[in-house]
Amino acid sequence: MISYSYSYRCDSRFSAEVERHCFKMRVQPPALPFFEIEDATLTIQPASTVKPGIDGFGNLILWGECVDPHARLSVESRGIMRQHAPYLLLEEAHPCYLAHTPLTSPSAEMRERMREWKEMKPNIDPFALADRIMELTHEHITYAPNTTTISTTAAEAFRLRRGVCQDMAHVMITLCRMIALPARYVMGLFEGEGETHAWVEVHDGREWRAFDPTHACRAEWGYIKFAHGRDANDCAVMRGRIFTLVEEHSDIAAVVRACDPEQVIV
Repeated sequence: MISYSYSYRCDSRFSAEVERHCFKMRVQPPALPFFEIEDATLTIQPASTVKPGIDGFGNLILWGECVDPHARLSVESRGIMRQHAPYLLLEEAHPCYLAHTPLTSPSAEMRERMREWKEMKPNIDPFALADRIMELTHEHITYAPNTTTISTTAAEAFRLRRGVCQDMAHVMITLCRMIALPARYVMGLFEGEGETHAWVEVHDGREWRAFDPTHACRAEWGYIKFAHGRDANDCAVMRGRIFTLVEEHSDIAAVVRACDPEQVIV
């Protein structure tokens, strides 16, 4: 068993004062069987009205509104999670996780690469197959920041052979769906410092398990999930609407630390 402290902070600055600022956030972890939420706080400056809700994929969302004029909005989510078992979810897979989206549609190159896996699938355990697809993705895509954008598709990243965690997750999802393995995009935090992280959940007909193609490993410990969906568009951390024409710049910082790394019970 390990306790993890986490923090996510987003500071948004505007070129002029704005008001009637409405925003939607996925910045707090949901209740999951393998996690116990010991503490969770959300701080927003300037003070804003916040209401909780659930999106169409079952994710916890927070609706915020700041009506007072402001040139900066700061959102900080902090908490402590106690993980008492490896990352595993006993849930059914909705058929939408077998369908390609504009971000996960395969290219001819990807179809050719996966032809051999279609023949092998009946003889391989689904999660063992997902391990191999994860490794293939990790080997094919070199981690290279600033070479792709949030709108880069899996097919484009596969052709470029470069990208970031979002691209690797999209590529793995595409390859899984091509051989009828239900797969979904996950957004959250990973142990260490940086920004948000993306990984993949794959379903074997009974349960979901998590795979991290960026690090070529099973995502079993130290991953704090905020949201899942068909692709990154379903899992945006923050989206907003401002009724003023301004420029916006955001700085994001995330930290996850193990509080008692020696207390692992297998």
